[in-house]
Amino acid sequence: MHATQFDGEGETDELGLTFSEKWLRDGNGEWCYGKISFVFVKKSRQPQKYRILYHDGTFMESLEKNVQMAPGNEDRSDSDDTRDEVPMTVDDREDEDDDARHPYDQDDDELMADVMLRDTTDDGNVELQSDEDEDDREADVVTVGGVQYPVGKKRKKDEQRIGTEIAMGETVTAGEYTWTRIEGVTEDTRKEPHFETSFKTNLFNEQATEVDVFRALMPLSRTTLLNIVRDNADEDGDGRPWLPWHIDATLAIVFGGAQFKEGTDLWSTKRVGMLPAPDFGRQLSRDRFQRVLRYWARGLPTERQKIKENPWAQIDPWVKGFNAAREREIKPGSCVTPDESMFEWKGKSGFGGLPHQSYIKRKPEPLGTEGKTACEGTFGICIYFEIQKGKLRMARAKWVGRYGATTGCTVRLCDAMKLSEVDQVSPLARCVFADSWFASVKTVLALRETMGLHFTGPIKTASANFPLDHLRYTLSKMSRGQHVVLKCNELENVWAIGWHDHHFKCYVTTHGVTTPGKPAPKRRQNLQGINFTKEVPRPDIIAKYQSEMGFVDRHNNFRQGTLKLAKTWKTKRWQTRIQLELLGMTMVDAFLACRKVMPKYRDLDDSDSIFWQFVCAVIGQIDSRPASDRCREGEDENPTLHCKHVSMGTYKVLTGAYKGTLKSKQARCKYCALRRKDKREKGNSPPTCFCCSFHDIAVCKKYNCWQMHLTEVERNAKDGFAI
Repeated sequence: MHATQFDGEGETDELGLTFSEKWLRDGNGEWCYGKISFVFVKKSRQPQKYRILYHDGTFMESLEKNVQMAPGNEDRSDSDDTRDEVPMTVDDREDEDDDARHPYDQDDDELMADVMLRDTTDDGNVELQSDEDEDDREADVVTVGGVQYPVGKKRKKDEQRIGTEIAMGETVTAGEYTWTRIEGVTEDTRKEPHFETSFKTNLFNEQATEVDVFRALMPLSRTTLLNIVRDNADEDGDGRPWLPWHIDATLAIVFGGAQFKEGTDLWSTKRVGMLPAPDFGRQLSRDRFQRVLRYWARGLPTERQKIKENPWAQIDPWVKGFNAAREREIKPGSCVTPDESMFEWKGKSGFGGLPHQSYIKRKPEPLGTEGKTACEGTFGICIYFEIQKGKLRMARAKWVGRYGATTGCTVRLCDAMKLSEVDQVSPLARCVFADSWFASVKTVLALRETMGLHFTGPIKTASANFPLDHLRYTLSKMSRGQHVVLKCNELENVWAIGWHDHHFKCYVTTHGVTTPGKPAPKRRQNLQGINFTKEVPRPDIIAKYQSEMGFVDRHNNFRQGTLKLAKTWKTKRWQTRIQLELLGMTMVDAFLACRKVMPKYRDLDDSDSIFWQFVCAVIGQIDSRPASDRCREGEDENPTLHCKHVSMGTYKVLTGAYKGTLKSKQARCKYCALRRKDKREKGNSPPTCFCCSFHDIAVCKKYNCWQMHLTEVERNAKDGFAI
């Protein structure tokens, strides 16, 4: 930009010199040199704006008409560094976060798409990276306003962490261990065959129904839940009888309400258009339902006495019961997948609220209670769940003192599921497939020594004693689909595998082979908008890992994305939120088990419609009372208890001669219409201003229409029909 652009309106310094004159006097010439670092979105009828980074490190916004190509750089567009534009395609998301990519995790054909896509801000502007140090950047060219400008990509400045390319047979050092590059692993050190998850009890017999599976996996039995309600009702002086069907009706309402739109009054008795009223009062009154949830949140009196010492005392029996039910019913298969889960909670935390609230930005519901979850690899059933109760409390958990927080958590999950095979004569050699939060060389050794388990997982931040940078640098010289294998010289049967898939994925494993496995399908879209699939070669062990990872995410999607109990049942009690989420996990587990074993679901997919079909089947079976026995509170003795003959109210006239006046609402009497129909009389029934306050049906005061309405209510209550 020419220096005169900064002169302003003739402003001068103490010597009477303008900015351009002073700039020329100091030997800087007539121009101010800089680089475009930000391109604003051009709005209609407004000139293009740029943000320019000048050589002294300052930023300033300038219009396109004031920006000129610096003298001597006209031939830059013809230099060898210029890359042709690559047509951008729609790429699928991988199982790892893109924000964790290493600076080397890029291909040459990604640079333009990276500038145009990754550096786009929330408002649609394009952020062009810049840096003063030319040596640490990779040259690139971006065309702006018909002029090509050099734009660099940042390199990692910490030269000590930049690895070196590893030749075949070469050895590199990473922490305490040395690693040697080998051709590959052609023989699996794990000789035992893989086996599927099975059930310890005869749960799926010929007479088994969906509700039997659900009850078998529930955190607490119906008898225990009923005892909790009865004990708390006695403390509150509630003398009404509490029966087992009240618990069944509560569970039916919990899952039945999830099918309605958020905010729906589920106890309403009024129709909305063509939709019938929810009328959940025929299952259980609102008061009883709210009391059941309140009593469950309080827990037993013996549990409330421990709150001062353990603020999670009211929830611990539910979590322990959840894990005990799965230990009693399920024998995990050869593959286990741990991961994180979140229970949404935006209410009070700390004293008087949720004892510990976690925030994980990458989760769909980032704020709430975090839990470590383990799923088996056959059905995808959650076989263990642990609440993260805060840094200090978890620091006192088992195995943390010996292995640290992350590795200790991984070992504790496997130990709690009783997967240890150290002392077994014929071990099953189960395999743990975990994400980068769990994965490290330390975790590999701990699971092998303590549990006798195999492990496979990607390494990102926990790279101690792992040749992460050497692998990534070596992969940067290779093409997509190729891989690198390193063998640890000090540890038996421990390999580091790097796979080139745009950004480089590095894994640590103790089993499997690196022979070609099932290619990774990548969804693409050409310039004509036609979708197609591109297959990227990958080693067999990585194909196995990526097929196993995702069971916890699928489980969370059914619970949070489909069932959405947290959205349906708003509450200020954090205990209720966790209890309902555990019931939601139980429903998902029952569905996943029946989907594989029960004949009627075996040939169906895992779509949302099939899941809701299963939920509706459980709701119909969980409350087995006949329709004639389902009535509102107090209506078992008098079905017309809530019927009142009242006026419909008034409305204000908005237009016409009577604008602004109030008139009575009117509707045609239902029973007059029936009477005229029976007598075969022509015409409509007369309008009336009165209705039943409970059933929202127009009933006039002529003849005996109100008595006909009461008779119909009593008859339908006896037969189990609605009005």
